[in-house]
Amino acid sequence: VAAAARAFVGLDDDDDDAKSKNGGPSAGRVLRRLYEATASSSPRCAAGAIAALLAGRADHGGGVGKTLGLEAVEAAKARAAEAVSFLGTHRVDRAAWWAPIEELRQLFVESAAAVVRAAKRQPKITAGAATPVKKVSASVAAALPYVAAGRVATLHSLAKADASTGDPAASKLARLLSSFDFGTDRGRNAARKNAYSLLSKRDFGTAAAVFLLAKPPLVDDAALVALDKLEDPDLAFAIARLADGTDGGPRARRVLKKALLPKFQRNDDHAMAALALLWLDRPTAAAKALDALGAASVVARD
Repeated sequence: VAAAARAFVGLDDDDDDAKSKNGGPSAGRVLRRLYEATASSSPRCAAGAIAALLAGRADHGGGVGKTLGLEAVEAAKARAAEAVSFLGTHRVDRAAWWAPIEELRQLFVESAAAVVRAAKRQPKITAGAATPVKKVSASVAAALPYVAAGRVATLHSLAKADASTGDPAASKLARLLSSFDFGTDRGRNAARKNAYSLLSKRDFGTAAAVFLLAKPPLVDDAALVALDKLEDPDLAFAIARLADGTDGGPRARRVLKKALLPKFQRNDDHAMAALALLWLDRPTAAAKALDALGAASVVARD
């Protein structure tokens, strides 16, 4: 897989049947082979990262990469529809890295709706239950995907509805959303203060959401929570992409350069380093990372 992926520098992304510039297989065939080979792999699979690398950049020029990206978004939506928690559910399909931006936004909205449905299906806790279970607030569970997707008004309505049932966590969230204009200095300071308070309580998902309430959003802080506390680089990148609203924006590039790429390099995660480098428009460095991946694969086999 590494050997095939290294050919990406010379691949022709415009034609599924065309040969690559260096005489190798077509871009479309390499992408399709990698996509099918990694459909059921773990999210940390190196081949999956390479498939994301190739398909993601092909998406900018259309063609087969866009087709594969849309296929994976549909797979991610189907998976998210059955999820009971937003965190981690989107990683398997790597949609954060190569889904078209509006499809990624819609995936977050649909994931939030699925989490709300799951939270509302929770059984009511009766007094004197032998094994009390803490009921998860629907609005709190869906806070991060809704805020990241720009659906703060939807979240506010949901939090107010949950608060009317006596849900204390939802009441706090509704009060926060009602009390501040997050575009002012006072509102931004309130977002930061409340986010740090949530971090101290180890409510990492909600903390990331509250960082994003600020206008402009505190993307670096939210992405670091996703990366360091939730250990989810895909979520960190998705947050930055959605905040930019377009690919190649300054927030995503900053998160890639200052947070994700250094972490991948420290961990010798050559596949994800290559992916980050290609998104940073550094194809030569990405090719070297794939060379290192190929060498590591040979050592592992030996």
